Amino acid sequence: MVKFNFAVLPADTLYALSINIYSDKSKDIYTIKGRSESIPVPVGVKDINMLEEIAEPVDFVYKILKEDWSYLITIVLKNKKVPKYIAGDTVGIRIPKNEQIKKIMEYAGPITLTSANLHGGKNPVTVLDSYEQLKDKVDIYLDCGPCSGIPSTVIDLTGKTPRLIREGAIPFNRVISLYESK
Repeated sequence: MVKFNFAVLPADTLYALSINIYSDKSKDIYTIKGRSESIPVPVGVKDINMLEEIAEPVDFVYKILKEDWSYLITIVLKNKKVPKYIAGDTVGIRIPKNEQIKKIMEYAGPITLTSANLHGGKNPVTVLDSYEQLKDKVDIYLDCGPCSGIPSTVIDLTGKTPRLIREGAIPFNRVISLYESK
């Protein structure tokens, strides 16, 4: 068995810098990316059961997850179990579509899914984009071809209605339409 700390993995939209969120080394993600610790890191989970272990889902989450585009959404929920230095009181969560990543999470548990680039750097559409920026700061690079290149849409579900944090692969009006449908 190969043991490693940081990996670059294809996360549907962009390549992601990943490590188990409970690893002693996970806090190093900020140094690797050159990113402020005040900016939370998104977390990937393999399914709704893993999501429910680390966050407090609201009813609308289940409706989103039935959509074939749900993997293009990062959902911000109240944090239950993610270390505070990764996420704070809330946590952004994604369930990727990529089956290889889900298999990794089956064994590794919840992992970080922040873009595999230097903070403010070029979006990592290919594994080479990530390597050019992160070099040997990462233990493993998994090349699965190019990603779409459009970041996920980030929505906050901790209030009474969905709030847009970042428009990305899914237009926010599509999320609102789903929210308003009965």
